[in-house]
Amino acid sequence: MISNFIKILWIAGILALALVAGCSTENTPVAEHVAANVATHWLHTIDVDSLDFAYDDVGPVLREQRTRSDWVGNVREARAQLGGVVDRQLATRRYEFDPPLHPEGAYVIVSYETDFAKQQDVEELVLMHLIDGIWRPERYIIDPAP
Repeated sequence: MISNFIKILWIAGILALALVAGCSTENTPVAEHVAANVATHWLHTIDVDSLDFAYDDVGPVLREQRTRSDWVGNVREARAQLGGVVDRQLATRRYEFDPPLHPEGAYVIVSYETDFAKQQDVEELVLMHLIDGIWRPERYIIDPAP
């Protein structure tokens, strides 16, 4: 089944990226690259409506703020209004250490310019947090252009 294939690819990608993630706090460009790759793969799980699987990989801050059912419902509703992804391009990625109002640690803010079937020029933002050597999404924001 395609969903099992996606899960296998996701797990293989996470394992491969985890091998280099440990050195990423020392090297900002590497941290940004690895975190952006993880964020991109995570967004692909959302694109194929594997939202429960995507929630399994979020960090503790998001889990404390949103239950699985609330998060899945909200993302599914937002994505239904936008339609499927037509094109997504990495726009920016920025490394931050100990940003205000967040738990201590390394973060990368990853933004994408995304065209959906029902709306173009949408900004997607994923806040990635390095936890025990693994980059995990802590925020997912969809910001339609005015």
